[in-house]
Amino acid sequence: MIRSFNAHGIARRSVARRNLLVSPLNLSRLRYEPLPFHSYRLLTTPTTDTTPKATSPDTPNLQSVSPRKHKVELRPGPVKTLPSNHTTTSTAAAPGTPDVGKNEKSVSDPVPEPGIVETVKIDYSEASKHGILAPPPADASKIGRLWHQAKEYFKFYFRGLKLIFAHRRQVKEMLARVKAGGQLLSRWETRFIETHRADVRKLVPFALVLVTLEELIPLMVIYAPFMLPSTCILPSQRERILSKRRQKTALYAASMKEDFRKIVERASLQAPSSLTSLSRTELLAMNGVLNLSTFGPPPIRRLRLTRHLRRITQDDTLLEQEGLGQRLTLPELQEALDERGFVTSELSREDMLNNLERWLSRAKVGATDPVLKRIQTIAELHAGQ
Repeated sequence: MIRSFNAHGIARRSVARRNLLVSPLNLSRLRYEPLPFHSYRLLTTPTTDTTPKATSPDTPNLQSVSPRKHKVELRPGPVKTLPSNHTTTSTAAAPGTPDVGKNEKSVSDPVPEPGIVETVKIDYSEASKHGILAPPPADASKIGRLWHQAKEYFKFYFRGLKLIFAHRRQVKEMLARVKAGGQLLSRWETRFIETHRADVRKLVPFALVLVTLEELIPLMVIYAPFMLPSTCILPSQRERILSKRRQKTALYAASMKEDFRKIVERASLQAPSSLTSLSRTELLAMNGVLNLSTFGPPPIRRLRLTRHLRRITQDDTLLEQEGLGQRLTLPELQEALDERGFVTSELSREDMLNNLERWLSRAKVGATDPVLKRIQTIAELHAGQ
């Protein structure tokens, strides 16, 4: 009896619910209301209200609307105007033309110089091509390559130090020959002795760095090349050092013309002058164009300038005795002009020979003081006279 009563009760409730749903009271609520005119736009544009509406689970879905695709307008829309402070970074390319704007580099952008690691790799590869350093094995790992390069560098520097002692014996033989009354020193022998003596002064500090901190030597090549002996410099390193020196000469020659003109004006007035009459900026210009160190107060700069020009005076005498530079090779000829303050970056061999002959002819004309005469010659060269 209880089960039948429950079944009848459930049936009565279902009937009552259906009567309630289809009653006239509920149907009166489902009347048709026309949409206002501004609501027709909602049929073609998406709505921004994405919040779902709550529906009762007992209320049936009386009207199921199938989802429609958004209407796409084929006509172009209005172009948006950019603000005045907005700068465009790209332009629209015409159809059929490649977009090269992304791959183009600005011509005015400076070319970055290679870093220390890249520079060391370039020096090692160039030395391997010339047979100075052995290339690493092809199947070596990264650590094996680094160890191989470190050993090759150490061997190269050790051979360079041994070469200094070999040059020492040659220098002794040259000096002994002259002392015994034999043939005088040639220009090549004189410069060989000067280079050897400079290498001997650098021997002790370089050997200490090689034994204790060998990895600092590439930094010395880049930032302090004056600390390296001439026998411990790779060919690519030597070219880079000379290139930086020539750039320095060209920079001082172009930026300090006014100081060179002042020296020429004083010489044209035949006023009594000496090294002490050079001002601070004039000493800076002379030392810079001759690739001397510009560090220190004026007395130190004046001392460097005097020593250099005295050595150039002796070298000029040897050049006059040996054919005015006709026997020199192209690197030797370029080095000779670099020491005299010439800009030799774009000169041919004939131009270099003409410049050297003109230098030798003007440096000895009325040279009461050879150092001052060469200062005047350098000033006239860079003052445009």
